[in-house]
Amino acid sequence: VGNGLLDTWTTLSSNLLPVALYGFGITSYNGYIFVTGGFTGSVAVSTSYSAAVNSDGTLQGWKTNTAISALTQYHTMSNYGGYLIMTGGCPTSCTTPVSITYSALINPDGTTGSWSAKTSLTAITSNHVAMVANGYLITAGGTSDNGTGKLSTVYSTPLVSSALAQNASTAFATGNLFDLWNDEVSKFSVDYSGLVSTNAGLAFTNITNKPTQNLISYTDPLGAGGIGAYATLANLPAVNTRFGTASYNGYIFVLGGFNGSNLSTVYSAKVNPDGTIGAWQTLTNLPSAYGRTAATAHNGYLFIVGGAGIDKVYSSPIKADGTIGTWATVGTMAASYQQLSTAAYNGYLYFGGGTNNGNGVGSISAVYSAKINGDGTLGTITAVTVLPQLRYQHAMVATNGYLFVLGGLNSSDASVSLVYSAPIKSD
Repeated sequence: VGNGLLDTWTTLSSNLLPVALYGFGITSYNGYIFVTGGFTGSVAVSTSYSAAVNSDGTLQGWKTNTAISALTQYHTMSNYGGYLIMTGGCPTSCTTPVSITYSALINPDGTTGSWSAKTSLTAITSNHVAMVANGYLITAGGTSDNGTGKLSTVYSTPLVSSALAQNASTAFATGNLFDLWNDEVSKFSVDYSGLVSTNAGLAFTNITNKPTQNLISYTDPLGAGGIGAYATLANLPAVNTRFGTASYNGYIFVLGGFNGSNLSTVYSAKVNPDGTIGAWQTLTNLPSAYGRTAATAHNGYLFIVGGAGIDKVYSSPIKADGTIGTWATVGTMAASYQQLSTAAYNGYLYFGGGTNNGNGVGSISAVYSAKINGDGTLGTITAVTVLPQLRYQHAMVATNGYLFVLGGLNSSDASVSLVYSAPIKSD
């Protein structure tokens, strides 16, 4: 078990992002970090990069992968089943977001295949969030016009067929229960009603009058890296953007946010086996109104860190029914910080960077950690290291025993391409 401390930050000067960026999509998969799109400070880009994480926390160098089919910033990036999945975002002018969804195969060497357009989001949106849960991609909130109109809509789409459904009590009304695939085509399937279909007919030994046409056409197939049709789910109880989000134990959570003023509301919804969600539950309000905050879930607790005008860290226990208990103040930060980033790893909470006034003048470089106790409290918040540069609106990823900080804005409000890593100590 680690002690939550970090060793010295290493500036990966030979592993700079190829272009200074913020507002990009980021995810990690199978020992690689992937960065897509983003904004240079003047234009959106369509570039896609990946870098392998070495055992010493360095990167092997960014590879330029197949470009996205459009200029994109403030989109979402997820991964599932060996594919990258990107949704929404906007071109250089965020007054006109897009609804397109793309996916790309992740090759064993960390490169990607071509981006393929999939089922579009039901509405145009940027600055939204996306998460993968129970084989479904779920998106929520965002804006349709660069922040003037906030959204409360929630959508889900299946990422795989509901093959061999484990929940035998669920009544499926569409889709297949079982598929055998070849070249992204379902050759044999059993649909939700039990009807069997084959793509090429049946062959019987020593029988000459075998069927020569399909019994029926295949129903609702989903190939590898594909997505089904988006389903419009229960709206968020109110329009919202810039909120914290987390998923845990089959529930999704939305914390705080902004709809003209900062919010203290907290909601949860159960993710059903068919990718729909249950009714939104209004949970215990946050102790203060939060916007531009950082949130995560770990070991049965929700954590929310900082936010506009907030210098506290709070936690609340997650109950089996997706509700939460009372919020407890579990830590006090050195000052109120917003637009920071956070990650939980090996029983410790990490957070760092951010700004105390919404722009680069108030940005910081400190990174902190605290042990997550079994009761959801934190040990002492310790300043474990400082980033080599002031940073906010950046991304933080913990993987393979290292903490990474990528891109963002510096103290001059300029987008940067620097990437840093620091080993997470095990002593």
